[in-house]
Order: sequence, then C-alpha cells, then structure tokens
Amino acid sequence: MRQIKVWRRGGDRALLFTACPAPGPLLLQSARGHLIESRFPDLVRAASHLPDGLLLDGVM
Repeated sequence: MRQIKVWRRGGDRALLFTACPAPGPLLLQSARGHLIESRFPDLVRAASHLPDGLLLDGVM
C-alpha cells in the first residue's frame, strides 16, 4: 500500500476580546500574547458588532 503524506498548515491562533463594559477597545491577541489588531482591520471592524465581554478563541 502506498502512503501519501499531506502537510497542512493550521493557521495562526488568536484570541479576540470585546470590551466590558463598552465602549472600550476590542483586542485581538496572538497565541504569543502580541496585540495584532492592525494586521486584521476587517476582522476588528466586523467584531465591533459582537456582544460586550465576549472572548473568542480561534485559528485564522
């Protein structure tokens, strides 16, 4: 049987924090703890409509 290896890059893990209480800054933080809002302005703009005090953990 022939074996095929497929390499996948998982993407960059990030945490998104919405302000609590609003109004306040929305924070987008890399897995290493760096603030990365400036690298993803579209995501920050879209997340401004999310509820206050929300934490999202995901891979981009």
